[in-house]
Amino acid sequence: MKTDKPYRIVMTFAILFITVFASVISAFGAEEKPYFAAENIFARNADEHPQNHASSIAELPNGDLLVSWFGGSREGMPDVAVWVSRRPAGSREWARPEKLVDDPDYAAGNSIVFADSSGKVWLFYLIKYAERWDAWEECKVFAVTSDDNGKTWSEPRVIQDGKGWVIRNNPVEIEPGRILLPVYTEDPPDSWMWISDDGFKTKEVVEVPAVAPGHYQPAVAPLGGDKMIMLARHYTVPGKIWVSISKDKGRSWFKPKLTGLPNPDSGISLIMLESGALLLAYNNSKWVRTPLTVAISDNGGRSWPWKKNLETASAEFSYPYLIQDRNGIIHITYTSDSRKYIKHAEFNEAWLRSK
Repeated sequence: MKTDKPYRIVMTFAILFITVFASVISAFGAEEKPYFAAENIFARNADEHPQNHASSIAELPNGDLLVSWFGGSREGMPDVAVWVSRRPAGSREWARPEKLVDDPDYAAGNSIVFADSSGKVWLFYLIKYAERWDAWEECKVFAVTSDDNGKTWSEPRVIQDGKGWVIRNNPVEIEPGRILLPVYTEDPPDSWMWISDDGFKTKEVVEVPAVAPGHYQPAVAPLGGDKMIMLARHYTVPGKIWVSISKDKGRSWFKPKLTGLPNPDSGISLIMLESGALLLAYNNSKWVRTPLTVAISDNGGRSWPWKKNLETASAEFSYPYLIQDRNGIIHITYTSDSRKYIKHAEFNEAWLRSK
């Protein structure tokens, strides 16, 4: 008996639909399951670095994770050095911290570890040339680079003229070889962008319009096309996070405005996820550096309906730093337990959006 032709066509399309649907479920099913894990990067070390602050994290070209921070007796003291710890690809264990930058006479400050699209690993860091603990108007920005996943490093070089420039947040590679580094000054509290096409041998210096009482520690993320968004720390408490937009890939910025998000004069972090959503980490308080919260925006930063608290205890949990790795996992490091530890957490977008 001959099979009816229309029947064969219907069955063919049905089988094709089931096959495609099954492959989609298989491909995305793992991503839809919420995932979260967290740990301190090191055990308490009250001898060499009892206080630890201002961490950053990068995924290296070989898949390792590298974290940097400053640690010593107290912020701004001459014994404060830049420390690093590595988590090899495929491992859950962090290596014992090592000093990477240790000036015998002056304090190290904020550092940023960053891997560019060419495979070069950067470490930007500060050295403060003054005795007063918070005299960051007397600091210089240095950079070292590595071509072997952070095993060896170049000689340090100063990447700006004069003192007083400070770093904190993620560089953005606008296009291959063109890097935007958010910078700021503390006196007065203003946000700036350094944009370089030649590894910061030269750079374009862009000022974000000043507003009272001041914005600093800018965090920048792309919005698609030529648009970028800047969120920034509020000078003084009680405060709210500032926002500004660029429509020319960071070369000029609109006058910042206040958002509805609280800020207790503390650092924030901002990235764009692979999904196109923005992810923000911040202290959801006007007065104190707790809780530490992560929030998602699906409309370019106009609203942040999805929020999760990472920490809620009555201690300092501050200065978050976000990245997303090549597998889509989000990583955050931050100052934990009133500067006793640097903590790392990792999670996926499904966890962020779960109830």
